[in-house]
Amino acid sequence: MVILRKYNALATDNDRSSLRSETGRDGGFALLMVLLIVTVLAAMVTEFMFTTRLHAEFNSNYRNRARARYLARSAVNSFQYLLEVNQIAPGGVLYSASNWVGYGSGFDQVEGADLASSMLGLGESPISPASDGPLQGQWSIGLPSRFFDVDGEIFGRIVNERGKINLNAIVKVANNLDRTQDTVNTDVYNILRALLQLQGIEDKDALIFLDSLVDWIDGNGSTEPNGAEDDYYRGLPENPYYARNDFLLSLDEVRLVKGCTPELFDKIKDFVTVYPRIGPNPNAPPDSTIDASAAPKMVLMAVFLGPRAPGSDTPTNDPDTASRVADDFYKMVVQKAGPSVTVQNGQVSFSMGQTISSQDIQKVIAGRIQGVDKYFYTYNQNKLQYYTAIGAGRFNNVVSVIHTTFKKTPPNNIEILQWIED
Repeated sequence: MVILRKYNALATDNDRSSLRSETGRDGGFALLMVLLIVTVLAAMVTEFMFTTRLHAEFNSNYRNRARARYLARSAVNSFQYLLEVNQIAPGGVLYSASNWVGYGSGFDQVEGADLASSMLGLGESPISPASDGPLQGQWSIGLPSRFFDVDGEIFGRIVNERGKINLNAIVKVANNLDRTQDTVNTDVYNILRALLQLQGIEDKDALIFLDSLVDWIDGNGSTEPNGAEDDYYRGLPENPYYARNDFLLSLDEVRLVKGCTPELFDKIKDFVTVYPRIGPNPNAPPDSTIDASAAPKMVLMAVFLGPRAPGSDTPTNDPDTASRVADDFYKMVVQKAGPSVTVQNGQVSFSMGQTISSQDIQKVIAGRIQGVDKYFYTYNQNKLQYYTAIGAGRFNNVVSVIHTTFKKTPPNNIEILQWIED
């Protein structure tokens, strides 16, 4: 009996030891599972919180982007309205307010100068560009954000396209029904050549671009000495295409022309246009005349240095004289076309500027420049007007920019020719 009790006692101790061992293993496994579940839940919660925050930021950015876009559209729509109600005169006057900034940057009164000036094409600074910079004399009206009681900021700028050199005018259209009879407009060709030289483009590179531009626009298949037709463009190793053999539809299209390098395009884009046409017909020939009151100094200089004797590479007019005459143009237009604002007895009176006439142009030239009279256009209320407007909106550091081109058919019919949102 004693032996049996000892055996039972020993068996009981072994069972307890085994039970403690199994219980320990089960407890460790349970703890491990708890830790694993906690870790997974923590990861899931973290991922959920991150995704929620990310979606919130996406929604916030989307809202900010939408608001910025509508602010930009407000600027563009404001310019369209001013054109429709004839509140912008060709001479550069905004009738309804005294914020005509005319010559220079077009943004003398803009608030929030930290907005990237490249968005509005204003050069180094949207507030105070170099007084002798290439945009000196360019007609423009700025739209400061303080004109609107809104959250966020609005910026805008509208430019008269008639103050630029018409690229499409490099070709003369002899017969609209037979474009194979197109010829080179040597006057415009030489003006563009002078512009490229003034901008530091080598003459050999300028000739390649200009001859290729002629081939791109004219309706015949013959190739200019330095130009290119379909065989060149179809032979490109990547993304080949055909030459248009018709007028340029937008300024950006000129990037497709042989010889138009990014450097060349950046240097001429502020001084050239693909408008206007002579008359409302979309197939009408391009108008090569330039509005002297809207042209920046660089364009005036190119016009003055365009005339050349047949077969000569030397301009007829002297560059120094051309520069002085261009400066005199600038002063004359500011004095005559600019509005005046006077304050008397606490009352503000605003008077619009006057239109520049052919007599005004002749008075400035005064025989110092030869052979340029035919290049200048003076205001005619029956002529088509073309304007490029840029609107920029910013909301919570999100910026939206809209580029538009308006055609105004007298008296107040406005057509949107281009609308590009960045």
